[in-house]
Amino acid sequence: MNEASIYGIRVATKNLDVLGQVYLSCAGIKEDIGHGIGRMEAITSGAVPAVIDHGKVLDYQKDRKGCGWGGAVIGENTH
Repeated sequence: MNEASIYGIRVATKNLDVLGQVYLSCAGIKEDIGHGIGRMEAITSGAVPAVIDHGKVLDYQKDRKGCGWGGAVIGENTH
């Protein structure tokens, strides 16, 4: 394992439209795993770097559910 990956998940970064710099860090991966992850989340976690590298912002809400937090969906349009 090196500082560019953890648990086999590669660190990724990209500047995306309205979101600015989006990144998956080693600290973020450790925190997610520390909260406990299920089998499906563990399987899909390996795809996150590719989604960040190749994805686009499909949906963005500045004040999602009126709670003061923004929310976004990043992915690839398959149509």
